[in-house]
Formats: sequence, C-alpha cells, structure tokens
Amino acid sequence: MKRFAILAALLIWRMPALAAHALGWDHGVVQGEQKETSDYQYLIYNEKDWKFYWSKRVGIDSSQTPPPIDFSSEFALAISPGETPEPGYQVEISTKTDPRDPQHLVVYYWYAAPAKGESSAGKAKRPYLVKKFSLRAYKEFELVYNEGLDPVDREAGLDLPAVRPTAEVTATKGPIQLTLRLYKKIVKLDTPLWYQISIKNVGKGKVGVVDKIFWDPTKVDGFIYPEVIGPDGKAIKQQEFRPRGNDTHWEEDGHETLGVDQGNQLNDLRDQWKKQGLSQDQIDSKSADYIRDAQEAKSSTSLHGSSPYLLLLPGGSITTPAWAYWDGRTTPRPKQIGAFAELMGVHLYPAGKYRVRAVYHEAPSQFLLKYKKKIGESTTPDEIDVETGFIEVTVAP
Repeated sequence: MKRFAILAALLIWRMPALAAHALGWDHGVVQGEQKETSDYQYLIYNEKDWKFYWSKRVGIDSSQTPPPIDFSSEFALAISPGETPEPGYQVEISTKTDPRDPQHLVVYYWYAAPAKGESSAGKAKRPYLVKKFSLRAYKEFELVYNEGLDPVDREAGLDLPAVRPTAEVTATKGPIQLTLRLYKKIVKLDTPLWYQISIKNVGKGKVGVVDKIFWDPTKVDGFIYPEVIGPDGKAIKQQEFRPRGNDTHWEEDGHETLGVDQGNQLNDLRDQWKKQGLSQDQIDSKSADYIRDAQEAKSSTSLHGSSPYLLLLPGGSITTPAWAYWDGRTTPRPKQIGAFAELMGVHLYPAGKYRVRAVYHEAPSQFLLKYKKKIGESTTPDEIDVETGFIEVTVAP
C-alpha cells in the first residue's frame, strides 16, 4: 500500500514523579495529583468548563486561578485514569495528523504502569494531565485510547481509485450535518452493504462528538450508526463484530474484545473442543466462560479508556474509514471498495426491500440534563438527535 508521510512527528509526554498540584504550564502541560477518583477524558474549550474542571475534578481551591488558556485560539485536553491500582502510573499522549486529512489531528493517550521494582515514594495514585493545543492549524481533533493496537489502517483506501456512491442522503439539525452514502442500492442475498457516514460542523461554534465508529467502523452499536429496517418493517438488531487474534466471530452479549494472545488461545481451544466432539452450543458456552473469566481478570488489573472523542471546529468534518472484513488467512487480503466500509453485524436475509439511514443520537436524557445543570456543567450544541432520510436497498435472491 502506498504510504503517506505523517505531517506531524510523534510527540510523547510522560508524567514524572509528582509533588503538589502544578499551577503553571510547562511546555503546554500541567499535571499533578487530583481528588477525583473516577477516570475521565475531557476536551475543554470554554472558560466556564475550564474553571469547573479545575475546581471540581482537580480539587484546587476555587480562590486559586487556574493556568490561563486563550480559548479564542486554544483548547485543553484533560485526562486521568482516576484511582490507579498502585502509585506511579503515568498518563502518556502522542499526536499525529491523519494521512487522509492534514487538518485532522489525532491524539492518542494511554496509562503506563510503573516499572517493576520502581519506588512509589512521592508518586501519584490519582494522576491527571492537561495539555493545551492550538486551534489554528487544525479543524478536527480526535482523542483515541491507544492500547498499542490500531484496529483500522488510517491509510486504507488512499491508493485506491475513487468510487462514487449510488445513493446519498443528508440531514442537518443545529450545527450537525449528517450524511450517509451507500456504494450500491442492489445487493445479492447474504452479501454486505458498503457504507460511509460523515459528520460536518456547519455551525459557528465548536462541536464535540463521541463515538468509536470513526475509529473502527465495525463498532456500529454506539451513538452514531447505520440503521437497517428489514422487509417486515422492523429494525434489524446489529450483532457486535469482535476481531480476535487471526480469526473473528459474532457475539450478541457485548463482551469486550480480547487481546491478540488471548484471542489466538481461544481459537486454539475452540479447535480442540471441536476435535473432542463437542457440539457448537457447547463450544459457544465454553467460549463465553473463557471470555467472561478473561474480562474479569483484565478489569481487576488494568485501566481502560473511553470512546474516541472528536472536536470539530466550524467547517470541520469526520468520515468513517475504509474497511473490509478479513479472516486473517485468506490470500490475497480482501480490499475495501474505495472509501467505503463493509457493514458488519447486519444479516440481509431474506430477500426483499430494506431501508437504511444514518442516526446521530447524542441527546442526553432529561435526568442527565438536570444533573448537568445542577453541578454547573454546560450543555453543548451537539447534544441533539439527527436522522437522515432512508435509502431503499433491494436484496436480490
């Protein structure tokens, strides 16, 4: 695949041993130990939210002025793992531009465990890090939790010829313009749809978007997703697609993705159980037990991040990346179709007429709205519901 030069070199900030609360910027970074015990990742782009964060999350006395930020040209990224298993964890971040869009900055973050045998004296158990960024060079900022694996090649499709959609629908509400594009409107039975979803900020202010689909288009169960209505008029439940090691399978119970090593181990176990003569139901039951045990062990020893967060400036946009299913063995590896992603988790069966639309569902509940008002946290213009019109799709026998 043709490689494109990354415009911004990787920059990594490590959190050193911490003393008292830091009150000034050090190369655009302020860090320390906070009173907040839960994890969070915030993009802060107004003075009110900055003061709220500083006093409520970090725990600095409200009489102390937080480090200054010029929100007309800057915004702040605040990250914390909350209460860590032991002192000495470090918040780390790195940045690079998206090869598909030089005005799109991707910010990766993770939590590094202390080295074995390293003294924990004077180190934070509830670390936080705040980093300032300039708004002038970019229109889109993407915040992604990075565990060392990027499930989607961000350069996928860049060397393929452009492919025009056969159908496109757009809807606008507030600052959000939501667009769905389909590669084809007529598909054969049991073959996938190829789709693309885009969001553009058509307003005058900044817009925040939280969803994994723009990082991994197999994540179709979040706040932003393609909705498929079957021939019976009912929405088709989207099964969650879970890559595991060099193989894949489907799950409907929402288990977290296993790591590569555990995924390969599970695949080996499934092969062994099959050779032992176990039925498919027995294999699936034992697999579920394995996954549950692995997740319980992981949750007790590791820290987790949240969904990727996107900050769109006026005119900024984000589009789902190109992606094609690969079982890890087939050669040559299947290629995506242009900039479209293969829609996984939706079985187009039986033949007939289907309807597809894009849904943006970021509106908070009334309870959450009241809670935000009570604690003084502002609502944002992107907290709305938007749905495109439907595209009719024919599934042929």
